[in-house]
Amino acid sequence: LVNEAAFAFGQGLATTAGIDTALKLGLNFRHGPHEMLEALGIAAITNTLERCGQIHPSGRYDACPALTSFAQEKSTQS
Repeated sequence: LVNEAAFAFGQGLATTAGIDTALKLGLNFRHGPHEMLEALGIAAITNTLERCGQIHPSGRYDACPALTSFAQEKSTQS
C-alpha cells in the first residue's frame, strides 16, 4: 500500500497528506500510507518489498522510484 501510494505521489496525483486523508476517510483506514511509512521506516518497507519480490518475481513488488521522496515529504497541510 505504501509503495502504491508512492507511485501516486511520484506522478503528482496527490500530496502525502491528501493520500493519507483519502484512505482514512474513504476507506476507513486507521493510518494513511505515509503515516505507516513514518512509523515503520523506509528500511522495513523496502525489505518487505524485496522479500515479496523474491517470492513473486513478476515486478509487482519493485520499489517505486519515488518511494524515497515520499518518505521524505513533510506536508504543511493538517
